[in-house]
Amino acid sequence: LANECGGRRSLWKRLASAKRVGHRTRTYLRFTKGMVDRFVSARRVSDAMRKEEQRSQSSVYSGGSLSDDVDDAVDRALPKFLQAAWAAVVRDIDRTVKHVGRLLLQDK
Repeated sequence: LANECGGRRSLWKRLASAKRVGHRTRTYLRFTKGMVDRFVSARRVSDAMRKEEQRSQSSVYSGGSLSDDVDDAVDRALPKFLQAAWAAVVRDIDRTVKHVGRLLLQDK
């Protein structure tokens, strides 16, 4: 009904729309940044694993734990993986709430 009435272009609705666009933009930027950070971190872990594998093949491998380089790479990558996963969850919830809200308000 609000879409058919004159209140469609009210100042409050414009303000709410601007806030919504700002929130969506920040969410997408966080998601994109998290994915880029995740890929960079995965590359660092992969490089550390490759160096460890080359080191183990060139010398006698004792079968012990991973080197400090690999441990450090994994420790630095874990928070970035979690941030990327959380950004994906927030993005999904944001889309779902928007869709459900529209369907509810338009009685579809």
